Amino acid sequence: MPSSHRPARIAALIGGLVTFAVVVLPAAPAWAHNELTSSAPADGARLATAPGQVVLTFTQRLDQRYTQIVVTDGHRAPMPAQPPTVSGTSAILDLDGDLPDGGYTVAYRVVSPDGHPVQGALRFSVGTATAATAPSPSAASAGQSRSGLPIAALIAGAALAVAGGWAFWRHRARTR
Repeated sequence: MPSSHRPARIAALIGGLVTFAVVVLPAAPAWAHNELTSSAPADGARLATAPGQVVLTFTQRLDQRYTQIVVTDGHRAPMPAQPPTVSGTSAILDLDGDLPDGGYTVAYRVVSPDGHPVQGALRFSVGTATAATAPSPSAASAGQSRSGLPIAALIAGAALAVAGGWAFWRHRARTR
């Protein structure tokens, strides 16, 4: 390759990288969905005594208006509880009264700051009973990106970067 083409190729590469950075990186936070990071009781926990509340903690702030939590028993009957309250990234559900021994499911639905709903479920049991049958949180939220950037967005960004670099290189080649 003649050395006169090397600066044009370097310029094309830099142009492609700049295009990728300008197009894809600013949009990254919009693709990051909220995600459950911890719960009390923990998923699969076997408790000797019934909890007085359920606390779910997420990666992003919650909105009180769009936060739902329901605890059901092994027969899918909802347990009496106050409406959930929100404190930053945590949702708290105060249960009314003691839960009898048995298996329970905690189902939740919240909305990410970017407007996407996130839902899931976890199980716990009280006494010697086994946890109620429910989908795992990962199964309930299947199809949602855990990395924050969907593969399609990365591919689109790379294609834009290559196209931008190619266009820049062609323009520079024609102006010489």
